[in-house]
Amino acid sequence: MVKRFVHLLWIKKYSVCKTFKMVECNIKNDWKLLISLLICFASSITILILTIVVGKTPNFDSSESKIYLINASEESNQSLNGEENYIQELVKIIDASIDNLEIMGRVFKFNFTLDNVYNALERASQRKVNIRIITTTRTSNSTFINLTNVKVRYFPWVLSSMNMLSTDMILNDNASFMISASIYDYSRFNKTNVLGFLFQSSPKIREDAIRYFNVAWLSLDELDKKTLPPYTRFWKSNLHAISNIHNPIIFHHENAYKVFIAQSPSEFQAPERDLTVTATKNIIDNAKVHIFIYATVFYLENGDFTVHNSLISAANLGIPISILISKRSNYNSSIQQAAMIASFPNIDVRVCSDDFGVPDLLIVDETLAFVSGPVTGPLFGESLGLEVFIENADLVNNIQNMLRKQWDNATLFNDSSVINCAFNQ
Repeated sequence: MVKRFVHLLWIKKYSVCKTFKMVECNIKNDWKLLISLLICFASSITILILTIVVGKTPNFDSSESKIYLINASEESNQSLNGEENYIQELVKIIDASIDNLEIMGRVFKFNFTLDNVYNALERASQRKVNIRIITTTRTSNSTFINLTNVKVRYFPWVLSSMNMLSTDMILNDNASFMISASIYDYSRFNKTNVLGFLFQSSPKIREDAIRYFNVAWLSLDELDKKTLPPYTRFWKSNLHAISNIHNPIIFHHENAYKVFIAQSPSEFQAPERDLTVTATKNIIDNAKVHIFIYATVFYLENGDFTVHNSLISAANLGIPISILISKRSNYNSSIQQAAMIASFPNIDVRVCSDDFGVPDLLIVDETLAFVSGPVTGPLFGESLGLEVFIENADLVNNIQNMLRKQWDNATLFNDSSVINCAFNQ
């Protein structure tokens, strides 16, 4: 049978890869050449398919993107795409882990009446998944810390107070999930809007996120609490998903999202990636219609790492600016600083009635800037953080509609009770 097949191939005089101008070969008895021919043929088909589907060899992986906004109301406790809610997605990510699971979060708390995430972590440990956790909060749950294959490292509070650990994210073997509030502080899930951004089936982006995680993880072995290590040595090669203002990633979903990622500060800057503050200022400076800022904490300091000047310039150009900040007793300095900008024309500042009613995000026209820390202020100074920019009008409208209730119910900043409360502390 084999001899007959080879004989037929010889009779039909199969050609080998015209692209390389190879001559016809008699493959009657040359088994090695036959195998090479089959490999060449399979490779050619693969390249042809990629060329037809992609158009060229892709620099980025096509990815699903899911964006979640969580608050106390059940009807809002779902993704903007109408799928599973935030907690369910966390559990799915943990349960999908095979070899590795990385968690970075400023707060690490469990409410055992809502222990589905904890149980998922316990199941991952039993599957012998390697779990690494970076946090600033020393948990009293020694049972979890003693689980198999779990390693925990703590950032010193001196760096936490500088927003050193600003990006909350969870990574499994196949997905990256970055969110705008503490991953495990369940006490906040029923009091705040939490914005989450999920990269599903995005190996390149996940590998980049792992590099950010490793910058923090490895530095904890050598970190002098007074100085920062030379982070540039961690970037030995370019990032896999090179993404910046001029070279965005396009995500294919119901609507295409034009996405780029920035980081901060310059000490941590990876090759070919924009700084967070540079990207944020660029977005604000190009505003044409409206600027919205939602901030748990509002800082307004004139310096290299703030957007102070850009906001003032936009206001002077007649661009309306709406700022919604959380009301919380120990954030009175935030309200005081907001008072400094509330007097400018075209700037409307309001204080949310809830302590944790506001996620941290910036919306400029049709672009959403998603951050895991304050949009303004010293976050950009000493922060190991990422910022995701998403350009999509429908997405922006959906998020604005979900936050409209908080805006409408917020206290106007010219209410004397708000200002007096802040300045009399």
